Amino acid sequence: MCAYSTISGKFYAICGKFYAIRGIFYAIRGIFYAIRGKFCAIRVNFALCFALYTA
Repeated sequence: MCAYSTISGKFYAICGKFYAIRGIFYAIRGIFYAIRGKFCAIRVNFALCFALYTA
């Protein structure tokens, strides 16, 4: 039983590491989308300003 819990503990540790790596990947992707969203917002604002000033 003790050996079994050690094996399952190792398995969970590997699983945990995998999920941590995936979490980091999702976090990076989230940051990327946030930056892209910000650029989009800036571009939209710029376009609106430009449209207002040229109108």
